[in-house]
Amino acid sequence: MKRIVFRFSILTGVFFLVTSCAGVSLSRYQNDFNQFYNEKEACQSRELKEPKELDITKIESIPCTEEAKAKLYDLAQSAVRTAGNARDQRTKVALLRLAGVSLWQSGRGTEEEGNALENQITLEGQAICETLEAEAKKENIYGAPRDCAILTILPALVWHSEYYHTLKELKGKKPTEDRKKALKEIISNYPNNTVLYVVAKETTAKSFTGLSDTVKDYIEEVKRRSFCNYLMTEEIVLGRNNDLYLNLKPEVKKNIKSMGEKTDLNRLDDCR
Repeated sequence: MKRIVFRFSILTGVFFLVTSCAGVSLSRYQNDFNQFYNEKEACQSRELKEPKELDITKIESIPCTEEAKAKLYDLAQSAVRTAGNARDQRTKVALLRLAGVSLWQSGRGTEEEGNALENQITLEGQAICETLEAEAKKENIYGAPRDCAILTILPALVWHSEYYHTLKELKGKKPTEDRKKALKEIISNYPNNTVLYVVAKETTAKSFTGLSDTVKDYIEEVKRRSFCNYLMTEEIVLGRNNDLYLNLKPEVKKNIKSMGEKTDLNRLDDCR
């Protein structure tokens, strides 16, 4: 498998290019997204004290991470409303894509209200993409391939982010019944909501007329990274003094094997 570096800068280069057809509203939303996303990254860099590509010394006022995430969530809601009023179908789908990625980065896509918004974005986006793709094939015109591809796998992006951050929090923490309950839920639901969701949708996601190889490679990387990050569940279950989690081991092993068989991914070759 050809690998690409799994950094958000790749997404900004691939999915967040603003074209003239998107109009002034999309350009404004794009600028807002860039600002709020950079604020979030700056906050996290400061809080985690880890070096990032972003130079936080150039930002005069660094708000907290949660404040930046709240701005991203508000942006997602606003972009969805604006998409509903847009006349051009390509503008609609571009706004929905931006709404979806803003929701993803807000970290609220798995909450009840956020999940409802994610469903709305996905369903509306997919309906428009079907129309655009039919036009692209029939009339040999350019649709919105990159926007449609990301909307097709959006739920997997949202859930993977949530699971990954929760697993990072559980790793190294003393086992408790509440933590075991959270871990068990992730072990059970992670495959279908991430890796296997991409498997089910990748043919559609990669088939949009005019889709670049870069985006196709990114879809493969989403699948690979999701598979590899699931291995964290095994690390936690088998961790030192984690006897409370040991009865979760069979399901973890079963899921790793199943995902590997359905993706042709191998933990030794693809997760190093």
